[in-house]
Amino acid sequence: MGIKTSKGVLGSISGTVGTVVLSRWRGLEIAKSLPVSNKNKKVSEAKADQNQLFALVRKFLTFDEDGIFNVSFPLPGNSKFHPKNAVTSYHMLHAVVGAYPDYSIDLSKMKFSQPVKTTENGWNAVFTGEERVGLTIKWELNPYPKKSTQLDDEAVIVAFDTKQNKLHLLTTSAQRHLLTYTMPFKNAKKKHEFYCWMFFVSKDKKLVSETEYLGMVTMMA
Repeated sequence: MGIKTSKGVLGSISGTVGTVVLSRWRGLEIAKSLPVSNKNKKVSEAKADQNQLFALVRKFLTFDEDGIFNVSFPLPGNSKFHPKNAVTSYHMLHAVVGAYPDYSIDLSKMKFSQPVKTTENGWNAVFTGEERVGLTIKWELNPYPKKSTQLDDEAVIVAFDTKQNKLHLLTTSAQRHLLTYTMPFKNAKKKHEFYCWMFFVSKDKKLVSETEYLGMVTMMA
């Protein structure tokens, strides 16, 4: 706080006033800002760190235009979170690698469903690519299915196109009993790398399987 001194241009106050330090040096009256404390600097860096993490993850999750997370990430009725916030939090904690400011997403750790009541995923699912055809996912029927698994469960597919740097959500009509789904892509001059994930949702939207990461294929698309 300020203390009284002999009167001058600054009046009879010296010391700290708000964020300013008033003092006299060799007969001169001096005013200067308080230095930024290490504590404030650490808080600022931590905030910048969190902001970058949040922005990186949110950029990847902008594909959810149909609100699929409302189904695939169910939350208790008394939860204060929105499903998309829960998805964002999961990826910030588990899918981001690196250190500030050089963060990136580990695609193999991305997850688009977190079931409370479960159905099964595709049995022995395989992800392939073929020029002039597209990307194809094939799966089998589990020879020992759970009671919750139904033939009309619907496949939900997420594909990441490295050229576009974008995730694509395909809520499909490919039911479990069809055992295959193909995503057509037009020919292009440059090769693409595609990453793919899949989970199943019951017809009534009450049951969800865990997300299965199906890997990456390279193709002309």
